[in-house]
Amino acid sequence: IDKPSPPPPERHATPRQALLAALDATPRSARELSARAGLAEKDVYLHLEHLQHSHPELLAEAAHCLACGFRFEKRTRLNKPGRCPLCKSSRIAPPLFSVP
Repeated sequence: IDKPSPPPPERHATPRQALLAALDATPRSARELSARAGLAEKDVYLHLEHLQHSHPELLAEAAHCLACGFRFEKRTRLNKPGRCPLCKSSRIAPPLFSVP
């Protein structure tokens, strides 16, 4: 006999409201924001893209290569790159997000 799965936790805010509440002046990665807002990490990136348009004060620090220091300044996508174009290392620090 299969037990029914428990209902999801009750939400009082939309995912974007929860994400905005998780953002503060401390730069945080999408993984940290995911834990604070109770969202999946891939959903955090999706919602951050929308928040960029409605909240111009959202700051994004570029991802950078931990091996050679290359900074992904021109990258328009918010998610973490797979590897460095210079040294081909996959040791990439994720972008960090904050609001002042």
